[in-house]
Amino acid sequence: MFIRTKSINKIAAISERVKVVQGGTSAGKTFAILCLLINKAAKNKGIEISVVSESIPHLKRGALKDFLKIMKITKRFNPESYHKTDRKYTFSNGSYIEFFSPESILGARRNILYVNECNNISFSDYHQLAIRTDGEIYLDYNPSFEFWVHKNVVADSGFIILTYKDNNALSDVIIKEIEKSIFKAYHNPKGDLTDEKNIKSSYWANWWTVYGLGQVGSLDGVIFGDFKSVQNFPADCK
Repeated sequence: MFIRTKSINKIAAISERVKVVQGGTSAGKTFAILCLLINKAAKNKGIEISVVSESIPHLKRGALKDFLKIMKITKRFNPESYHKTDRKYTFSNGSYIEFFSPESILGARRNILYVNECNNISFSDYHQLAIRTDGEIYLDYNPSFEFWVHKNVVADSGFIILTYKDNNALSDVIIKEIEKSIFKAYHNPKGDLTDEKNIKSSYWANWWTVYGLGQVGSLDGVIFGDFKSVQNFPADCK
């Protein structure tokens, strides 16, 4: 099945203006949100929708590529309606979906905003986009680490966590590949995953936490983990 119906239904059920979609790998976040946006644009006249990501190359490899794939497979795509240079698709009712990076059209206004992999842009850029959006806002990301969404947005938003299990279009091959990591991470995958003694590999344990369970992990490759700041440099340190 092509359309990720479980992911779509869960996101569609969020009633708040700002919809935060945290999730692991292959959870169908981008596909699901784009399906909802395409449906809104097709059914409502004159809706202005912006899809934003960190850079144009990132959009072309991700959200824009998925958008065009969905439009073509669902037989909605009209080549004459798509302006390739502006990365803008205009529907017959006047609604449109545009794709850009924050530095491109930061001052423009819109009805609906979708920031794809929002952990890759700054809170300042998000805020500038949000105050120029009079309708719904969708944010998605892999929770590799805690960032501005957790500190400044989640408390006043609709929030859900999706995992690969919510993507009913996922093949068994990919599911098995994802689930291999839990056996690399823990001595006993069915035991207490929070018990440090059960952790076989801290790298794979963090990977499973973030990409398997959709929970907040820690940055790969950091030298220092938990730490606290002090007022003065300790006298016994060099």
